[in-house]
Amino acid sequence: HRKSRHLQAYAFQEQLWNSGFDDLSSDRISVSRPVGVVPEWRMWLQEYVAGQDGWTLMKGPKNKDLASLIAQAVAKLAEVGVATDRTHTLEDELHLLELKFSELAESMPQLKSRLDNLLQKCHDLGETLAPSPDLGIHRDFYPDQVIYNRNRLFVVDHDLCCPGDPCLDIGNYCAHSLEKALRDSANSKSLLEFAQSLKQEFIEVYSVVGREQQISCTVDTFETISLARHIYLSTKFADRRPSTVAILELCESRLALTM
Repeated sequence: HRKSRHLQAYAFQEQLWNSGFDDLSSDRISVSRPVGVVPEWRMWLQEYVAGQDGWTLMKGPKNKDLASLIAQAVAKLAEVGVATDRTHTLEDELHLLELKFSELAESMPQLKSRLDNLLQKCHDLGETLAPSPDLGIHRDFYPDQVIYNRNRLFVVDHDLCCPGDPCLDIGNYCAHSLEKALRDSANSKSLLEFAQSLKQEFIEVYSVVGREQQISCTVDTFETISLARHIYLSTKFADRRPSTVAILELCESRLALTM
């Protein structure tokens, strides 16, 4: 008998809490304490965590500490692992991108040729990578998913956690930073610097000697694919629509595409 989703989510949060993600962990990386389940509501409860979100901290004096803790948090989740009946691979990311581009091409047919070329280049890029490991990943990791409180980092929203390549989490986080930098000229420098710092911190904590270049390339690949998905996402928010072509151009430039 398969557990209901809320029971699975609670059990996983409890597993994380008991695997070194409690609020007294020496590495200052935690999840919210799981409190219990309300069966009649099909809900589970966790303690509320106050603090600053990742967006705020990237632009502040704590950004170096934040980059280090985020890199360690992704590596820590990879080590703990996630036992689910699903995985998320590079192929899944590319398939998702293909679906989003297909939908976008219907609403913006003038971009179809460029989107097709970009998608092919993303596939080509993916083929250059070594097979991905099946380790624990967050799967939806970006600045809204971290809270910084009293020099401690809390990682939230684990609904999509599954086995995959931890480089995906870092690449996705960095892609959100790059996309935001395109729209926030006043803070673009700090956002870009943070993304670079996060990648470097992750390479240092996650890589073994001799694999630094491989990890760097894998993070960059996931970052590019995630950034490409932001072309589609930008059309779903009124304040982001003016940046659709700018994101497309940035992706093209990363893949050395000439149109």
